[in-house]
Amino acid sequence: MQLHPLNKAFHWQQPPAPYELITQEQAIAYREAGGFVLENCFSQQELDTLMEELDPIEAEVNRRLADMPADQPTIAREDEIVFSAHAVLTSGVAKAFARHPVFQALARDLIGPTVRLYWDQLVYKRPGTADEFPWHQDNGYTFVAPQQYLTCWVALTDATIDNGCPWIAPGLHKMGTLQHHWTPLGFNCLDEPPADVVALPVKAGSVAVFSSLTPHRTGPNLTADVRKAYILQYAPDGAVIHPRGADAVTADDPGMVVDAEVISSEPPGVFDAAALDAVNSWRFNPPVIDGVSQVLDDAMGGEPIALLHGHGNVMPGLEKSLLGRAAGDEFEVVIEPVDAYGLRKDDQIQRLSKKYFPDAKRLKPGMQTVVQTKEGQRRVTVHKVGGKVIDVDLNHPLAGQRLHFQLNIVDVREATSTELAHGHAHADGHDHH
Repeated sequence: MQLHPLNKAFHWQQPPAPYELITQEQAIAYREAGGFVLENCFSQQELDTLMEELDPIEAEVNRRLADMPADQPTIAREDEIVFSAHAVLTSGVAKAFARHPVFQALARDLIGPTVRLYWDQLVYKRPGTADEFPWHQDNGYTFVAPQQYLTCWVALTDATIDNGCPWIAPGLHKMGTLQHHWTPLGFNCLDEPPADVVALPVKAGSVAVFSSLTPHRTGPNLTADVRKAYILQYAPDGAVIHPRGADAVTADDPGMVVDAEVISSEPPGVFDAAALDAVNSWRFNPPVIDGVSQVLDDAMGGEPIALLHGHGNVMPGLEKSLLGRAAGDEFEVVIEPVDAYGLRKDDQIQRLSKKYFPDAKRLKPGMQTVVQTKEGQRRVTVHKVGGKVIDVDLNHPLAGQRLHFQLNIVDVREATSTELAHGHAHADGHDHH
């Protein structure tokens, strides 16, 4: 068990009593074990209203999973387990739920007076889902400083040991963020969990409350019912995130966190969206490295590209260069690696079974292919091909490279309400339904 490289001199901190919502016993459980269950937070009517919004989202994601090869390396699979993030960006019901007084009181008790909604995600486990989510810390996916933020695991239906309730590994949260390694089912920090792991069964309407540093997992769903959960995470306002291979930025930077909604819990009810509400339409030539044009995943040339600022839809350095520009501007920009595709990291070589590569027979060192992870599709470079395994380089092919762009601003306009709700620009500026 090793510490994350950015975890330096960590010291656990927790607001003292008096508490607004939690009991002294729960405060002790959070400090010593890393989590507890807060019972009976939401009525069945509140849950039903929320599920009316989330169920169609889950159904659509499940439909899209039908097109994914069954042997792709991801825990998400059609009719088994579905993940979908950022419901707060498209659902007023989800957004209102995210600022519920329960979460504001929990924030005051366990973090401080003002927090930011850092992440929201629904996770539905359908009957017969055999896979177990790996042991991980939430801060192990993207490092946040300060390292302690709050995870609220809301049970929309009863979560039991048999259908995949959370489990935690007590005490390890006091070490700070651990080193995680990538597996086909997600990031893992504990190859051998301790013997004193604790199950947290959660009744519908109750919340499993734990730290971003608490190692946790969920088990398989061995029942005939769907286990439904909605997970919301709150970070202290002003927290800094360290995206993999990119510059550290504040968690309220609209260019980095797609769902950087602010929930100010003092006074209760204050809620602002971190968005710049502007759309740029622009053209650019392929970036140049050492005199050679590079091919990106993004469309380029031809029709202008429309970008909604503040939703992480383009590399940070490129978005920063577009701020404050006017129609007709033509300019060049050189983007350093940390603001483009990140610095190259030597520890990003991972070994995977050939079964995760439908095109394994044709793959050779240096070739690029795509694997499916919990965070979505990821382009990798083949490093070495063995008899039964393939070593892949998880660094972006342009990681560590300085990119030279030539850009032309075609138009600048205000974003429409639908674009803000969808989190991306519509090329013609019209509201799409």
